[in-house]
Amino acid sequence: MDRNHYVAANRAAWDRSAPLHRDGGAWQQLAEGFARPGFSCLHPLTTELLEQAGVAGKNATVEAERSPMVSR
Repeated sequence: MDRNHYVAANRAAWDRSAPLHRDGGAWQQLAEGFARPGFSCLHPLTTELLEQAGVAGKNATVEAERSPMVSR
């Protein structure tokens, strides 16, 4: 299957799940958090490991596009 198939399937899954997240009690709290610089909902250990790996200040989308591991 080509990439477009997977992208469409992922989008459909997100579209089905979005109302569940939006209507949940934590949505407003997350939305307010995203508006604050430095907000993270990651576990502190995950954050520490990512910082040790040197990903601070990186943009995941940009880095993924540069990666030789990403098939095009």
